Amino acid sequence: MKKILVVGLALALSAGLTNQLYAQSESSALSLAQQHDARGSARYQALSGAMGAIGADFSSIHQNPAGLSYFRSGSKLSLSLAHSTYGATNVWNGTSTSLSDKNRLHIDEISYVSNFTTGSGMNVVYGIGVQNNGRMQRRTDAFTQFGAGANRSSLADYSAATLNNMKPMPILGPPIHSYRAVDQSLWIGALGYEAKWHQYDASRKRYVSAYQNSPLEDASLILNEVGATSNFDFALAAEFSPSFSLGGSVSFTTLNYEYTSLYQEKHSGVDAKAGQYGLSLDSKQSISGLGVRFALGALVRPVEALRLGASIYSPVFYSNMNIDSYARGVGVSEVLQNISYEKKRSSETDIPLDNRTIFGFSTPWRFTLSGAYVFGRRAILSADYEYQNYAGTRLRNAVEDDYDYGSSGNIYSSDNNAIKEDFGGTHTWRLGLEYNLSRRLALRLGYKTVSAPDYTPELKLNTPTGGVLISGTAVHYRLPGALNNYSVGLGYKLSPKWTLDLAYSYSEQAMRVGAFPFIRDTRDVSANSAGRAYEPLPMIKETQKQSNVTATLSYRF
Repeated sequence: MKKILVVGLALALSAGLTNQLYAQSESSALSLAQQHDARGSARYQALSGAMGAIGADFSSIHQNPAGLSYFRSGSKLSLSLAHSTYGATNVWNGTSTSLSDKNRLHIDEISYVSNFTTGSGMNVVYGIGVQNNGRMQRRTDAFTQFGAGANRSSLADYSAATLNNMKPMPILGPPIHSYRAVDQSLWIGALGYEAKWHQYDASRKRYVSAYQNSPLEDASLILNEVGATSNFDFALAAEFSPSFSLGGSVSFTTLNYEYTSLYQEKHSGVDAKAGQYGLSLDSKQSISGLGVRFALGALVRPVEALRLGASIYSPVFYSNMNIDSYARGVGVSEVLQNISYEKKRSSETDIPLDNRTIFGFSTPWRFTLSGAYVFGRRAILSADYEYQNYAGTRLRNAVEDDYDYGSSGNIYSSDNNAIKEDFGGTHTWRLGLEYNLSRRLALRLGYKTVSAPDYTPELKLNTPTGGVLISGTAVHYRLPGALNNYSVGLGYKLSPKWTLDLAYSYSEQAMRVGAFPFIRDTRDVSANSAGRAYEPLPMIKETQKQSNVTATLSYRF
Protein backbone atom coordinates (compact mmCIF):
# COMPACT_ATOMS: atom_id res chain seq x y z
CA MET A 1 0.00 0.00 0.00
CA LYS A 2 1.50 3.28 -1.13
CA LYS A 3 2.48 5.68 1.63
CA ILE A 4 2.57 9.45 1.44
CA LEU A 5 5.73 10.90 2.95
CA VAL A 6 4.87 14.04 4.89
CA VAL A 7 8.11 14.64 6.75
CA GLY A 8 8.06 18.23 7.91
CA LEU A 9 4.85 19.00 6.02
CA ALA A 10 2.55 17.95 8.83
CA LEU A 11 4.27 20.27 11.29
CA ALA A 12 4.18 23.14 8.84
CA LEU A 13 0.50 22.72 8.07
CA SER A 14 -0.46 22.35 11.71
CA ALA A 15 1.34 25.61 12.45
CA GLY A 16 0.02 27.31 9.33
CA LEU A 17 3.61 28.11 8.30
CA THR A 18 4.54 26.18 5.17
CA ASN A 19 7.24 28.75 4.57
CA GLN A 20 9.30 27.49 7.48
CA LEU A 21 10.25 24.49 5.37
CA TYR A 22 13.47 25.32 3.60
CA ALA A 23 14.72 23.35 0.66
CA GLN A 24 17.18 25.34 -1.37
CA SER A 25 20.85 24.54 -1.82
CA GLU A 26 23.99 25.53 -3.68
CA SER A 27 23.16 23.15 -6.56
CA SER A 28 19.80 24.72 -7.36
CA ALA A 29 21.22 28.20 -6.68
CA LEU A 30 23.83 27.62 -9.39
CA SER A 31 21.17 26.52 -11.88
CA LEU A 32 19.09 29.63 -11.21
CA ALA A 33 22.05 32.01 -11.19
CA GLN A 34 23.60 30.92 -14.49
CA GLN A 35 23.76 33.87 -16.84
CA HIS A 36 21.34 33.21 -19.65
CA ASP A 37 22.01 35.69 -22.40
CA ALA A 38 19.31 38.19 -23.08
CA ARG A 39 18.13 37.44 -26.59
CA GLY A 40 16.93 40.85 -27.75
CA SER A 41 16.91 42.09 -31.35
CA ALA A 42 18.30 40.33 -34.41
CA ARG A 43 21.07 42.94 -34.66
CA TYR A 44 22.08 42.27 -31.06
CA GLN A 45 22.17 38.51 -31.65
CA ALA A 46 24.00 38.75 -34.99
CA LEU A 47 26.81 40.59 -33.17
CA SER A 48 26.75 38.00 -30.31
CA GLY A 49 25.75 40.80 -27.95
CA ALA A 50 28.91 42.88 -28.53
CA MET A 51 26.94 46.13 -28.46
CA GLY A 52 28.05 47.79 -25.23
CA ALA A 53 29.84 50.58 -27.15
CA ILE A 54 27.69 50.49 -30.29
CA GLY A 55 24.36 51.34 -28.66
CA ALA A 56 21.44 52.95 -30.51
CA ASP A 57 19.46 49.72 -30.05
CA PHE A 58 17.24 48.95 -27.06
CA SER A 59 18.85 45.51 -26.64
CA SER A 60 22.22 47.18 -26.03
CA ILE A 61 21.11 48.07 -22.49
CA HIS A 62 22.04 44.48 -21.56
CA GLN A 63 25.71 45.43 -22.02
CA ASN A 64 25.68 49.17 -21.27
CA PRO A 65 22.55 51.32 -20.81
CA ALA A 66 24.52 54.45 -21.77
CA GLY A 67 24.60 53.22 -25.38
CA LEU A 68 20.95 54.11 -25.73
CA SER A 69 22.03 57.79 -25.94
CA TYR A 70 23.33 57.16 -29.49
CA PHE A 71 19.72 56.88 -30.70
CA ARG A 72 19.05 60.32 -32.20
CA SER A 73 16.08 60.23 -34.56
CA GLY A 74 12.52 60.42 -33.28
CA SER A 75 10.93 57.18 -32.08
CA LYS A 76 11.22 53.49 -32.92
CA LEU A 77 8.94 50.54 -32.26
CA SER A 78 10.40 47.02 -32.69
CA LEU A 79 9.20 43.43 -32.58
CA SER A 80 11.57 40.43 -32.53
CA LEU A 81 10.42 36.88 -33.22
CA ALA A 82 12.65 33.82 -32.90
CA HIS A 83 12.71 30.10 -33.57
CA SER A 84 15.00 27.98 -31.38
CA THR A 85 16.19 24.40 -31.73
CA TYR A 86 17.68 22.45 -28.81
CA GLY A 87 19.66 19.21 -28.64
CA ALA A 88 22.27 17.45 -26.53
CA THR A 89 24.80 14.61 -26.50
CA ASN A 90 25.70 12.70 -23.33
CA VAL A 91 28.65 10.45 -22.52
CA TRP A 92 28.50 8.46 -19.27
CA ASN A 93 31.37 6.18 -18.37
CA GLY A 94 32.06 5.57 -22.06
CA THR A 95 28.43 5.10 -23.16
CA SER A 96 27.18 7.80 -25.55
CA THR A 97 23.58 8.89 -26.17
CA SER A 98 22.01 11.70 -28.20
CA LEU A 99 18.78 13.61 -27.78
CA SER A 100 16.56 14.60 -30.66
CA ASP A 101 16.08 18.31 -31.23
CA LYS A 102 13.14 20.23 -29.85
CA ASN A 103 11.80 23.39 -31.45
CA ARG A 104 10.38 26.52 -29.89
CA LEU A 105 8.79 29.63 -31.43
CA HIS A 106 8.69 32.69 -29.19
CA ILE A 107 8.82 36.48 -28.93
CA ASP A 108 12.26 37.74 -27.97
CA GLU A 109 11.57 41.44 -27.59
CA ILE A 110 8.99 44.20 -27.92
CA SER A 111 10.48 47.64 -27.40
CA TYR A 112 9.83 51.34 -27.79
CA VAL A 113 12.56 54.00 -27.88
CA SER A 114 12.22 57.78 -28.22
CA ASN A 115 14.38 60.85 -27.74
CA PHE A 116 14.16 64.57 -27.16
CA THR A 117 16.66 67.44 -27.05
CA THR A 118 16.91 69.78 -24.09
CA GLY A 119 17.32 73.54 -24.39
CA SER A 120 21.06 73.14 -23.89
CA GLY A 121 21.26 70.70 -26.80
CA MET A 122 21.65 67.54 -24.69
CA ASN A 123 20.20 64.39 -26.32
CA VAL A 124 18.01 62.42 -23.89
CA VAL A 125 16.69 58.97 -24.82
CA TYR A 126 14.22 56.80 -22.95
CA GLY A 127 13.03 53.30 -23.70
CA ILE A 128 10.71 50.59 -22.45
CA GLY A 129 10.67 46.97 -23.44
CA VAL A 130 9.63 43.42 -22.67
CA GLN A 131 12.44 40.96 -23.35
CA ASN A 132 13.17 37.29 -23.25
CA ASN A 133 16.11 37.35 -20.86
CA GLY A 134 17.16 33.78 -21.57
CA ARG A 135 15.61 30.36 -21.80
CA MET A 136 16.71 27.32 -19.85
CA GLN A 137 16.44 24.18 -21.95
CA ARG A 138 18.94 21.68 -20.56
CA ARG A 139 18.32 17.97 -21.09
CA THR A 140 20.12 14.80 -20.11
CA ASP A 141 19.32 11.21 -21.13
CA ALA A 142 22.22 8.97 -20.10
CA PHE A 143 22.88 5.28 -19.41
CA THR A 144 25.91 3.36 -18.20
CA GLN A 145 26.91 -0.20 -17.29
CA PHE A 146 29.53 -1.35 -14.82
CA GLY A 147 31.74 -4.39 -15.15
CA ALA A 148 31.67 -7.38 -12.84
CA GLY A 149 33.28 -6.67 -9.50
CA ALA A 150 32.99 -2.90 -9.87
CA ASN A 151 32.68 -1.30 -6.46
CA ARG A 152 30.29 1.58 -7.06
CA SER A 153 28.32 3.56 -4.54
CA SER A 154 24.56 3.61 -4.81
CA LEU A 155 22.01 6.33 -4.23
CA ALA A 156 20.96 4.11 -1.32
CA ASP A 157 24.37 4.72 0.29
CA TYR A 158 23.96 8.47 -0.13
CA SER A 159 20.42 8.38 1.25
CA ALA A 160 21.44 6.37 4.34
CA ALA A 161 24.48 8.58 4.99
CA THR A 162 22.35 11.74 5.05
CA LEU A 163 20.46 10.29 8.03
CA ASN A 164 23.60 9.01 9.73
CA ASN A 165 25.20 12.46 9.50
CA MET A 166 22.32 14.31 11.14
CA LYS A 167 22.81 15.44 14.73
CA PRO A 168 20.95 13.99 16.46
CA MET A 169 20.48 11.09 14.10
CA PRO A 170 16.73 10.48 13.66
CA ILE A 171 15.34 7.04 14.43
CA LEU A 172 12.68 6.63 11.76
CA GLY A 173 10.76 3.69 13.11
CA PRO A 174 7.32 3.20 11.58
CA PRO A 175 5.25 5.15 11.09
CA ILE A 176 7.69 7.70 9.66
CA HIS A 177 4.82 10.17 9.30
CA SER A 178 5.05 10.92 13.01
CA TYR A 179 8.55 12.36 12.61
CA ARG A 180 8.69 16.16 12.70
CA ALA A 181 11.38 18.28 10.99
CA VAL A 182 11.66 21.63 9.30
CA ASP A 183 14.87 20.79 7.44
CA GLN A 184 14.21 19.21 4.05
CA SER A 185 17.75 17.83 4.02
CA LEU A 186 16.05 14.92 5.81
CA TRP A 187 13.78 14.18 2.89
CA ILE A 188 16.05 12.10 0.66
CA GLY A 189 16.98 9.96 3.69
CA ALA A 190 13.38 9.56 4.80
CA LEU A 191 12.23 8.78 1.27
CA GLY A 192 14.93 6.11 0.93
CA TYR A 193 13.93 4.59 4.27
CA GLU A 194 10.27 4.21 3.31
CA ALA A 195 11.18 2.93 -0.16
CA LYS A 196 13.36 0.24 1.50
CA TRP A 197 16.62 1.49 -0.04
CA HIS A 198 18.14 1.18 3.41
CA GLN A 199 17.20 0.08 6.92
CA TYR A 200 18.18 0.89 10.49
CA ASP A 201 20.73 -1.53 11.96
CA ALA A 202 20.21 -1.44 15.73
CA SER A 203 23.42 -3.37 16.42
CA ARG A 204 25.56 -0.82 14.58
CA LYS A 205 23.27 2.09 15.48
CA ARG A 206 23.16 3.49 11.98
CA TYR A 207 21.35 3.14 8.68
CA VAL A 208 22.80 0.69 6.16
CA SER A 209 22.08 0.15 2.47
CA ALA A 210 19.78 -2.70 1.47
CA TYR A 211 22.05 -3.36 -1.52
CA GLN A 212 25.27 -4.19 0.37
CA ASN A 213 25.29 -7.69 -1.15
CA SER A 214 23.92 -6.61 -4.54
CA PRO A 215 26.54 -4.76 -6.64
CA LEU A 216 25.39 -1.98 -8.95
CA GLU A 217 25.15 -3.25 -12.54
CA ASP A 218 23.83 -0.24 -14.46
CA ALA A 219 22.26 3.17 -13.99
CA SER A 220 20.22 5.59 -16.07
CA LEU A 221 19.26 9.23 -15.66
CA ILE A 222 16.77 11.42 -17.46
CA LEU A 223 17.04 15.02 -16.30
CA ASN A 224 15.26 18.04 -17.73
CA GLU A 225 15.58 21.66 -16.70
CA VAL A 226 13.10 23.95 -18.44
CA GLY A 227 12.41 27.58 -17.74
CA ALA A 228 12.62 31.18 -18.79
CA THR A 229 13.31 34.61 -17.40
CA SER A 230 11.57 37.66 -18.84
CA ASN A 231 12.49 41.30 -18.29
CA PHE A 232 10.31 44.38 -18.12
CA ASP A 233 12.96 47.06 -18.73
CA PHE A 234 12.93 50.82 -18.28
CA ALA A 235 16.00 52.73 -19.46
CA LEU A 236 17.12 56.37 -19.59
CA ALA A 237 20.33 57.70 -21.16
CA ALA A 238 21.73 61.13 -21.93
CA GLU A 239 24.57 62.43 -24.09
CA PHE A 240 25.93 65.25 -21.96
CA SER A 241 28.54 66.16 -24.56
CA PRO A 242 29.84 64.65 -27.82
CA SER A 243 32.41 62.75 -25.76
CA PHE A 244 30.44 61.60 -22.70
CA SER A 245 27.19 59.67 -22.15
CA LEU A 246 25.57 58.23 -19.04
CA GLY A 247 22.67 55.81 -18.72
CA GLY A 248 20.78 53.62 -16.29
CA SER A 249 18.05 51.02 -16.30
CA VAL A 250 15.77 49.15 -13.94
CA SER A 251 14.50 45.68 -14.78
CA PHE A 252 11.69 43.67 -13.25
CA THR A 253 12.36 40.00 -13.88
CA THR A 254 10.00 37.05 -13.78
CA LEU A 255 11.49 33.58 -13.42
CA ASN A 256 9.82 30.24 -14.04
CA TYR A 257 11.87 27.06 -13.67
CA GLU A 258 11.02 23.37 -13.63
CA TYR A 259 13.30 20.46 -12.73
CA THR A 260 12.14 16.90 -13.52
CA SER A 261 14.17 13.73 -13.27
CA LEU A 262 13.95 9.94 -13.37
CA TYR A 263 16.91 7.99 -11.98
CA GLN A 264 17.13 4.19 -11.91
CA GLU A 265 19.64 1.65 -10.66
CA LYS A 266 19.81 -2.06 -11.43
CA HIS A 267 21.56 -4.31 -8.92
CA SER A 268 22.56 -7.96 -9.16
CA GLY A 269 20.05 -10.39 -7.67
CA VAL A 270 16.45 -11.29 -8.51
CA ASP A 271 13.33 -11.66 -6.38
CA ALA A 272 11.08 -14.20 -8.08
CA LYS A 273 7.93 -12.18 -7.41
CA ALA A 274 9.14 -8.60 -7.07
CA GLY A 275 11.54 -8.78 -10.00
CA GLN A 276 15.05 -7.41 -10.53
CA TYR A 277 16.72 -5.79 -7.55
CA GLY A 278 17.02 -2.03 -7.95
CA LEU A 279 15.70 1.37 -7.06
CA SER A 280 14.26 4.42 -8.77
CA LEU A 281 13.76 8.09 -7.90
CA ASP A 282 11.24 10.26 -9.70
CA SER A 283 11.58 13.92 -8.69
CA LYS A 284 10.14 17.29 -9.65
CA GLN A 285 10.57 20.90 -8.54
CA SER A 286 8.79 23.99 -9.80
CA ILE A 287 10.20 27.42 -8.91
CA SER A 288 8.80 30.86 -9.70
CA GLY A 289 9.52 34.38 -8.55
CA LEU A 290 9.71 38.09 -9.31
CA GLY A 291 12.91 40.11 -8.93
CA VAL A 292 14.40 43.51 -9.62
CA ARG A 293 17.79 44.61 -10.98
CA PHE A 294 19.52 47.98 -11.52
CA ALA A 295 22.24 48.95 -13.98
CA LEU A 296 24.45 51.98 -14.56
CA GLY A 297 26.82 52.62 -17.45
CA ALA A 298 29.01 55.29 -19.04
CA LEU A 299 30.55 55.81 -22.49
CA VAL A 300 33.35 58.14 -23.59
CA ARG A 301 34.74 59.06 -27.01
CA PRO A 302 38.36 60.20 -26.65
CA VAL A 303 38.44 60.59 -30.44
CA GLU A 304 35.60 60.66 -32.95
CA ALA A 305 36.03 57.07 -34.14
CA LEU A 306 36.72 55.39 -30.79
CA ARG A 307 34.13 54.57 -28.13
CA LEU A 308 34.95 53.14 -24.69
CA GLY A 309 32.50 52.16 -21.98
CA ALA A 310 31.98 50.48 -18.62
CA SER A 311 28.87 49.32 -16.80
CA ILE A 312 27.79 47.57 -13.63
CA TYR A 313 24.73 45.39 -13.10
CA SER A 314 23.37 44.69 -9.65
CA PRO A 315 22.17 41.22 -8.68
CA VAL A 316 18.62 40.31 -9.51
CA PHE A 317 17.01 40.46 -6.07
CA TYR A 318 14.20 37.93 -5.62
CA SER A 319 12.47 38.56 -2.29
CA ASN A 320 10.03 35.64 -2.36
CA MET A 321 10.62 32.64 -4.58
CA ASN A 322 8.00 29.89 -4.55
CA ILE A 323 9.03 26.26 -4.83
CA ASP A 324 6.80 23.19 -5.09
CA SER A 325 8.36 19.74 -4.84
CA TYR A 326 7.39 16.16 -5.54
CA ALA A 327 9.32 12.91 -5.30
CA ARG A 328 8.57 9.19 -5.58
CA GLY A 329 10.92 6.42 -4.55
CA VAL A 330 10.71 2.69 -5.33
CA GLY A 331 13.01 -0.02 -4.07
CA VAL A 332 13.30 -3.79 -4.49
CA SER A 333 16.07 -5.63 -2.59
CA GLU A 334 16.80 -8.76 -0.61
CA VAL A 335 15.40 -6.96 2.43
CA LEU A 336 11.96 -7.77 1.02
CA GLN A 337 12.54 -11.52 0.59
CA ASN A 338 10.83 -12.45 3.84
CA ILE A 339 7.93 -10.08 3.31
CA SER A 340 4.71 -11.34 1.72
CA TYR A 341 4.20 -10.26 -1.88
CA GLU A 342 1.12 -8.23 -0.99
CA LYS A 343 3.23 -6.05 1.29
CA LYS A 344 6.12 -5.59 -1.11
CA ARG A 345 4.38 -2.58 -2.58
CA SER A 346 5.07 -0.76 0.66
CA SER A 347 8.52 -0.16 -0.84
CA GLU A 348 6.99 2.63 -2.91
CA THR A 349 6.49 6.05 -1.36
CA ASP A 350 6.19 9.65 -2.42
CA ILE A 351 6.30 13.25 -1.28
CA PRO A 352 3.24 15.25 -2.38
CA LEU A 353 3.59 18.15 -4.79
CA ASP A 354 1.74 20.74 -2.72
CA ASN A 355 4.43 21.26 -0.04
CA ARG A 356 5.21 24.85 -0.99
CA THR A 357 8.29 26.62 0.31
CA ILE A 358 9.36 30.24 -0.11
CA PHE A 359 12.88 31.67 0.01
CA GLY A 360 14.90 34.73 -1.00
CA PHE A 361 17.56 34.63 -3.68
CA SER A 362 19.97 36.94 -5.51
CA THR A 363 22.23 36.42 -8.52
CA PRO A 364 25.85 37.68 -8.65
CA TRP A 365 26.98 41.19 -9.62
CA ARG A 366 28.05 41.65 -13.24
CA PHE A 367 30.72 44.03 -14.61
CA THR A 368 31.39 44.89 -18.27
CA LEU A 369 33.95 46.81 -20.32
CA SER A 370 33.20 47.75 -23.92
CA GLY A 371 34.99 49.23 -26.89
CA ALA A 372 34.16 49.98 -30.52
CA TYR A 373 35.91 51.58 -33.48
CA VAL A 374 33.89 53.22 -36.23
CA PHE A 375 35.34 53.17 -39.76
CA GLY A 376 33.37 56.13 -41.08
CA ARG A 377 30.05 55.03 -42.56
CA ARG A 378 31.50 51.75 -43.82
CA ALA A 379 31.98 49.49 -40.77
CA ILE A 380 32.17 49.17 -36.99
CA LEU A 381 34.21 46.70 -34.95
CA SER A 382 33.24 46.07 -31.32
CA ALA A 383 34.41 44.03 -28.35
CA ASP A 384 32.94 43.47 -24.87
CA TYR A 385 34.39 41.84 -21.77
CA GLU A 386 32.23 40.69 -18.89
CA TYR A 387 33.00 39.27 -15.44
CA GLN A 388 30.61 37.51 -13.11
CA ASN A 389 31.47 35.60 -9.94
CA TYR A 390 29.06 32.83 -8.94
CA ALA A 391 30.53 32.91 -5.44
CA GLY A 392 28.35 36.00 -4.99
CA THR A 393 25.12 34.04 -5.38
CA ARG A 394 23.09 34.24 -2.19
CA LEU A 395 20.15 32.41 -0.63
CA ARG A 396 18.15 34.19 2.07
CA ASN A 397 15.13 33.80 4.28
CA ALA A 398 12.05 34.98 2.43
CA VAL A 399 10.80 38.47 3.21
CA GLU A 400 7.39 37.06 4.11
CA ASP A 401 8.93 34.39 6.34
CA ASP A 402 8.09 35.48 9.89
CA TYR A 403 9.08 32.18 11.47
CA ASP A 404 11.42 32.59 14.45
CA TYR A 405 14.63 30.69 13.70
CA GLY A 406 16.21 31.89 16.92
CA SER A 407 19.97 32.31 16.86
CA SER A 408 20.29 30.55 13.48
CA GLY A 409 19.64 33.82 11.62
CA ASN A 410 19.84 33.11 7.91
CA ILE A 411 18.99 29.42 7.60
CA TYR A 412 20.95 29.30 4.35
CA SER A 413 24.27 30.33 5.86
CA SER A 414 25.78 26.87 5.30
CA ASP A 415 24.65 26.91 1.67
CA ASN A 416 26.09 30.39 1.13
CA ASN A 417 29.39 29.33 2.66
CA ALA A 418 29.47 26.31 0.36
CA ILE A 419 28.71 28.53 -2.65
CA LYS A 420 31.66 30.80 -1.78
CA GLU A 421 33.98 27.81 -1.39
CA ASP A 422 32.89 25.75 -4.41
CA PHE A 423 32.13 28.27 -7.17
CA GLY A 424 34.17 31.05 -8.74
CA GLY A 425 34.13 33.59 -11.53
CA THR A 426 33.47 33.39 -15.27
CA HIS A 427 34.91 35.52 -18.07
CA THR A 428 32.93 36.38 -21.18
CA TRP A 429 34.36 37.85 -24.39
CA ARG A 430 32.20 39.13 -27.26
CA LEU A 431 33.32 40.28 -30.70
CA GLY A 432 31.16 41.85 -33.38
CA LEU A 433 31.67 43.26 -36.87
CA GLU A 434 29.11 45.18 -38.90
CA TYR A 435 29.88 46.09 -42.52
CA ASN A 436 27.65 48.31 -44.63
CA LEU A 437 27.51 47.15 -48.24
CA SER A 438 25.29 50.11 -49.05
CA ARG A 439 23.09 52.64 -47.31
CA ARG A 440 20.35 50.02 -47.14
CA LEU A 441 22.18 46.71 -46.53
CA ALA A 442 24.48 45.72 -43.66
CA LEU A 443 26.21 42.39 -42.96
CA ARG A 444 27.09 41.26 -39.42
CA LEU A 445 29.27 38.65 -37.74
CA GLY A 446 29.69 37.79 -34.06
CA TYR A 447 31.47 35.46 -31.68
CA LYS A 448 31.16 34.91 -27.94
CA THR A 449 33.05 32.67 -25.53
CA VAL A 450 32.29 32.08 -21.85
CA SER A 451 34.75 30.34 -19.54
CA ALA A 452 33.69 27.65 -17.09
CA PRO A 453 33.28 28.84 -13.49
CA ASP A 454 36.39 28.36 -11.38
CA TYR A 455 35.25 25.36 -9.35
CA THR A 456 36.98 24.05 -6.26
CA PRO A 457 39.51 21.31 -7.25
CA GLU A 458 37.39 18.51 -5.73
CA LEU A 459 34.55 19.30 -8.16
CA LYS A 460 36.79 19.37 -11.24
CA LEU A 461 37.44 15.62 -11.04
CA ASN A 462 35.58 13.10 -13.17
CA THR A 463 34.54 11.45 -9.91
CA PRO A 464 34.24 14.35 -7.43
CA THR A 465 35.78 13.99 -3.99
CA GLY A 466 33.85 16.93 -2.59
CA GLY A 467 30.15 17.17 -1.89
CA VAL A 468 27.56 19.51 -3.37
CA LEU A 469 24.62 20.55 -1.21
CA ILE A 470 21.43 19.43 -2.91
CA SER A 471 17.84 20.56 -2.54
CA GLY A 472 15.53 18.07 -0.85
CA THR A 473 15.13 15.07 -3.14
CA ALA A 474 16.65 16.86 -6.18
CA VAL A 475 19.93 14.97 -5.85
CA HIS A 476 21.09 15.37 -9.48
CA TYR A 477 23.03 18.50 -10.34
CA ARG A 478 24.75 20.24 -13.27
CA LEU A 479 28.11 21.99 -13.35
CA PRO A 480 28.24 24.32 -16.39
CA GLY A 481 31.40 24.45 -18.50
CA ALA A 482 32.69 26.63 -21.31
CA LEU A 483 30.33 28.03 -23.95
CA ASN A 484 31.02 29.13 -27.53
CA ASN A 485 28.57 31.03 -29.71
CA TYR A 486 28.83 31.90 -33.42
CA SER A 487 26.45 34.27 -35.19
CA VAL A 488 25.76 35.91 -38.52
CA GLY A 489 23.09 38.30 -39.75
CA LEU A 490 22.02 41.18 -41.95
CA GLY A 491 19.99 44.34 -41.79
CA TYR A 492 17.96 45.82 -44.63
CA LYS A 493 16.12 49.14 -44.82
CA LEU A 494 12.83 48.35 -46.50
CA SER A 495 11.95 52.04 -46.58
CA PRO A 496 12.87 55.21 -44.71
CA LYS A 497 10.56 54.04 -41.89
CA TRP A 498 10.74 50.24 -41.97
CA THR A 499 13.78 48.06 -41.25
CA LEU A 500 14.13 44.27 -41.24
CA ASP A 501 16.99 42.54 -39.38
CA LEU A 502 17.76 38.81 -39.51
CA ALA A 503 20.17 36.72 -37.43
CA TYR A 504 21.30 33.13 -37.04
CA SER A 505 23.29 31.95 -34.03
CA TYR A 506 24.63 28.59 -32.91
CA SER A 507 26.04 27.76 -29.48
CA GLU A 508 27.53 24.76 -27.71
CA GLN A 509 28.07 24.50 -23.96
CA ALA A 510 29.94 21.76 -22.16
CA MET A 511 28.41 20.56 -18.91
CA ARG A 512 28.95 17.84 -16.36
CA VAL A 513 26.07 16.14 -14.58
CA GLY A 514 26.23 14.31 -11.25
CA ALA A 515 23.79 11.50 -10.48
CA PHE A 516 24.23 12.23 -6.76
CA PRO A 517 26.91 14.02 -4.71
CA PHE A 518 29.94 12.75 -2.83
CA ILE A 519 29.23 12.12 0.84
CA ARG A 520 31.15 10.91 3.88
CA ASP A 521 29.24 8.75 6.40
CA THR A 522 30.50 10.03 9.74
CA ARG A 523 28.96 7.08 11.63
CA ASP A 524 30.79 4.47 9.59
CA VAL A 525 34.40 4.66 10.77
CA SER A 526 35.37 1.21 9.48
CA ALA A 527 37.72 2.70 6.88
CA ASN A 528 38.53 6.16 8.25
CA SER A 529 38.13 7.94 11.56
CA ALA A 530 36.44 10.77 9.67
CA GLY A 531 33.89 8.35 8.28
CA ARG A 532 33.50 6.23 5.19
CA ALA A 533 33.67 8.14 1.91
CA TYR A 534 31.04 7.23 -0.67
CA GLU A 535 32.30 8.40 -4.03
CA PRO A 536 29.53 9.18 -6.51
CA LEU A 537 29.20 7.64 -9.94
CA PRO A 538 31.42 9.19 -12.65
CA MET A 539 30.15 12.51 -13.97
CA ILE A 540 28.09 12.56 -17.15
CA LYS A 541 29.81 14.65 -19.81
CA GLU A 542 27.31 16.41 -22.00
CA THR A 543 27.18 19.05 -24.70
CA GLN A 544 24.12 21.26 -24.88
CA LYS A 545 23.44 22.62 -28.37
CA GLN A 546 21.18 25.46 -29.43
CA SER A 547 20.50 27.30 -32.66
CA ASN A 548 18.33 30.39 -33.13
CA VAL A 549 16.84 32.22 -36.07
CA THR A 550 15.63 35.71 -35.21
CA ALA A 551 13.78 38.37 -37.19
CA THR A 552 13.23 41.97 -36.03
CA LEU A 553 10.86 44.37 -37.70
CA SER A 554 11.26 48.03 -36.72
CA TYR A 555 9.18 51.11 -37.51
CA ARG A 556 10.54 54.67 -37.13
CA PHE A 557 8.27 57.66 -36.78
